[in-house]
Amino acid sequence: MAATDRMYYSRDAEMRANQERTLVSIVFVMIGMGIGAAFALILASRARQRNRTGLVAAIEDRFNGIEKELGELGKRVEHRIREMR
Repeated sequence: MAATDRMYYSRDAEMRANQERTLVSIVFVMIGMGIGAAFALILASRARQRNRTGLVAAIEDRFNGIEKELGELGKRVEHRIREMR
């Protein structure tokens, strides 16, 4: 069964589900881009230790932010699931 074949109780519920899927997709694309950029910088022949140190700090900051965003998204999803019951 494809995602478009789902039966929703209202147009609003369908729109919210689509928004949540889009948000999750955007988060994962951003994570992928960050990982790709990190590997590119680490593997670059001209990369220096200070670049690596700054990169590690930036990655840690970003992952902390993503962890917070995913936690909030999880809470919203759980709340909506409870509302549907």
